[in-house]
Amino acid sequence: MTYEQLPFSGISTFFKAPHIPSPTPGQAEVAVVGVPWDEGTTYRSGSRMGPRALREASTMWAFQQDHEPLYDGEAGVALLGGVRWADCGDVALGPMWPADQYHQAVVDR
Repeated sequence: MTYEQLPFSGISTFFKAPHIPSPTPGQAEVAVVGVPWDEGTTYRSGSRMGPRALREASTMWAFQQDHEPLYDGEAGVALLGGVRWADCGDVALGPMWPADQYHQAVVDR
């Protein structure tokens, strides 16, 4: 493991996956896209920070992928072993867009 692969260093991507804005099927099996939408309540921000918080939290488990897959104790199976991930970044959303415009921005991404 290099210093760049440690959880607290480098760019914070989901599971420390490469940042690939538009991955092809050969580059990744799972692509993660953040939707920082924060218009569910007034004067109480927070949900727009969700994608960033998930990325930062996931870096703590990123180093395990090289050693052993994540294990689900309830199901009794190893998860995500050998899966190639890509972080596609966040969808750009404008404030006060109509709901159909939000939806279309996510679909287009």
